[in-house]
Amino acid sequence: HLLDQLAQSDRRDLLSAIDECSTKVSNARDNDWRTVCCSLLDLIARLNEEERMKLRQALEEEPVRSLTLRDAILIEPYTVVRAAIAMMRTRELGCAIIVKPGQIPTGIFTERSVLEVLARDACLDDQPVCEFTDPDFVCVSQDDPISAVWDAVQNKGARFVCVTDEDGKVVGLTGQRGLAEYIADCFAKQITVQRLGETPWMSEREGA
Repeated sequence: HLLDQLAQSDRRDLLSAIDECSTKVSNARDNDWRTVCCSLLDLIARLNEEERMKLRQALEEEPVRSLTLRDAILIEPYTVVRAAIAMMRTRELGCAIIVKPGQIPTGIFTERSVLEVLARDACLDDQPVCEFTDPDFVCVSQDDPISAVWDAVQNKGARFVCVTDEDGKVVGLTGQRGLAEYIADCFAKQITVQRLGETPWMSEREGA
């Protein structure tokens, strides 16, 4: 019912809402960016089919290396849980990538992993992180299209996505936030074009 209402609403109202949400993504504090990102992705879901296809095309044409990657926390499989949590708190990051020699990723330890540790009543000082890896571990190459990150976030529910180079080594971290920031930037550019009186891709039609 809500989607039916939105389909009949003024397109400019929706684009303005996306513009406002995009600005919030850029300015969001660490403790509220997830809510803002979810709002942005929700607004994007309300675009019509042609607009979504245009966005999808943009995501398939740009490589993951175009995203702003965050430095990943790298830990060994037998790092104890307490040490991993301490590093995550210091860096204010919700995950740590588990790697084998050569910085090759093998898994991920996340905030959800911490909940599992607590649920098992395990000792933080002697349990290794490899016993509590998050099953939603996704790795993509920096040369893969950004759509690979989109699929991981939208279809697999991944919050964090590990990015590797051509040798399989970790080069950074992206995920919900990196994707939302990229999309927000795309929409900001399209809104600017629209305000200058030109035709953004969100309003283009075949043959126009």
